[in-house]
Amino acid sequence: MPNDAEDGEGSAMRFPFIELMNEIHRCLKADGLFFAAFPCYPWPMAFQDPTHVNIMAEDTIRLYFCGENPWARIYGFNGRFRLLDEGWIDSHFHVLLARG
Repeated sequence: MPNDAEDGEGSAMRFPFIELMNEIHRCLKADGLFFAAFPCYPWPMAFQDPTHVNIMAEDTIRLYFCGENPWARIYGFNGRFRLLDEGWIDSHFHVLLARG
């Protein structure tokens, strides 16, 4: 499992974005809502800010964090969201999720 991997120096690898999504899921009550808007590929601002270490595409949230078998499970994600809405707001992509 990737979340059990080592970084070459004996330390376990961490996936901060996965940890964040786990914490959001944990904090939401049943059917609680989460709204996010983020710079998204192919817009240049998805790459311009050096703090953006997770480049997102339109289907990233849907595939990795929603549905019966979210792809992020292989990285340690243990929740599940339902995608209620998604789309573009100017140069940012937005998602509206419910705790599944």
